[in-house]
Amino acid sequence: MKCGKKEIPFDMILYDKNTSNKIDIALKVIEEVSKLIKVDILLTDSWYASKEVIKFARDKNILFIDSLKKNRVIYPEKKNNYEKIQIKELHFI
Repeated sequence: MKCGKKEIPFDMILYDKNTSNKIDIALKVIEEVSKLIKVDILLTDSWYASKEVIKFARDKNILFIDSLKKNRVIYPEKKNNYEKIQIKELHFI
């Protein structure tokens, strides 16, 4: 967690691919932290850019910020339909 210039490790969870997965761990941590404090922004690395984490954050009114590799595919909503777009096809100003 980061608040101003202060950085505070919230919790350390050992990842064991035989007993858990990173998405389930992330969802659990987001849930626990959001019970203790108001979370406005969730900043992650590209490992956590999954449908489950993004939807979970969105449902809790948390802004999700992540980096995506150019070869990733996204499905932005367009008039109640989802259009498949590869990140490298987007043009930013």
